[in-house]
Amino acid sequence: APLRTKVCHQAQEAGYTSEFTKFAAISERLQVVAGRNHFVKVQVAPESYIHVRIFESLPHMKKDPELVAIELDHTYDSAIDIFPAAKEL
Repeated sequence: APLRTKVCHQAQEAGYTSEFTKFAAISERLQVVAGRNHFVKVQVAPESYIHVRIFESLPHMKKDPELVAIELDHTYDSAIDIFPAAKEL
């Protein structure tokens, strides 16, 4: 639930006004860097989707995955594109 809470808070700050009645990963795109960026399509209501960017550092860094950015207003059919990190989350 901590990730859901962080995503919900960030979505509200970005202007999302509805409640998350659902929180289910639908699909993912992976980018390998000095760790891994996970770009995940998340269904947050029956007809509402967002994209979430999560950074997972290399195992030896011993850090938890980090919410890096979100994009609002996606659809089920939206392609998951690589998008930049937010300036501050």
